[in-house]
Amino acid sequence: MVLKKSLLAIALMLSASALRANILLDRPYGSPDTVLTAGDPTMDDRILRDGVPSDWSYMKFFPGMIGTAGPRAYDTWTFQNVWGIDLYVQITLDDLANTGLVFSSAHLNSFDALNQDTNYIGDAGFSPLVFGLPVTYQVIVPAGNNLVVVVNQTSALAGDLPLEYGLMVEAFSSQFYEALPVPEPSTAVLSLIGLMIIGARKPLANYLRRA
Repeated sequence: MVLKKSLLAIALMLSASALRANILLDRPYGSPDTVLTAGDPTMDDRILRDGVPSDWSYMKFFPGMIGTAGPRAYDTWTFQNVWGIDLYVQITLDDLANTGLVFSSAHLNSFDALNQDTNYIGDAGFSPLVFGLPVTYQVIVPAGNNLVVVVNQTSALAGDLPLEYGLMVEAFSSQFYEALPVPEPSTAVLSLIGLMIIGARKPLANYLRRA
């Protein structure tokens, strides 16, 4: 009975992992870790909002900087491509307060606040503002590379902080929104299976002795 429960728990864990395999991050607006604050790192300038979200169908050129001095708070979120294939990533930025003061861009492997064109692969084009609707943009992360998503304050006013935002990052195996292959069970899961089986041996031995 113990063994059956253990294996059922593992099956549920793996099933949940498979169902959520495309979601790399899901932080709805109001999450405690999706807030720009005065304690975050800052950038002196920011990327120009040109109104054109990045899309999988073309390579967007770097739109340039706005040219107005900061400081502007920013967060970075880094995701490792462990699938060994090109990832088609869709990034959604939300601002239910309709501030128009948050923006997002994507970079390959690292982000340099002083040289934001370095490793640039795309951006949202504009800030979420109209009726609380989020903005969505898409980038491709080649196999063997990592993704860095940046969310930054657009104004240079400390009085605008804190700024809450929501962020979702989804990955697909093609531009047709195909699911990622389900990875092999990790070493941690395999170790957990072993520990659960070892834990089940004692009740089983006791049962055999009583039989």
